[in-house]
Amino acid sequence: MTTAVLNRLGRSMKPTAFRLSSFIVAGVMAVAYLSVGFAEHTALASTSTNLSLVWGTSYVKTQERLQLSYNCKLKAGANEYSGKRIIGVCGTFTRNGAQMSKQCSNASSSSGRWVSGPEKNWNQTDDLRPNYPKTIFNYSRTMIAPNIY
Repeated sequence: MTTAVLNRLGRSMKPTAFRLSSFIVAGVMAVAYLSVGFAEHTALASTSTNLSLVWGTSYVKTQERLQLSYNCKLKAGANEYSGKRIIGVCGTFTRNGAQMSKQCSNASSSSGRWVSGPEKNWNQTDDLRPNYPKTIFNYSRTMIAPNIY
């Protein structure tokens, strides 16, 4: 079991447009939108086998299962945390720089209120070969100003 090692990969402000029923992440502009704001996107990586980060009703959790696989749960709760609203949480398992699996939970805005995204729950198999590249869990969190719908 490794200890939790978090490395800051990047933090950026990206223009994001919002539609009536959903939002668009990573700076992709919508055709019809109500308001334009800026989303703060933070990406981190962990070589931890057990990770539990909770930001109010939003979270990302991983747990190693007998060194054979990882279970991951994540959710974007559309809640306010540290003065921003969490509208997206993504998790990606990589090995040797290659993506093995990815899941995202995205909150949506409808009729002037935010609705939390669905909980995503999945398993990722690991490789037990000696000296094989480590499986790394990468996660990202997208936050916006709380008054944007």
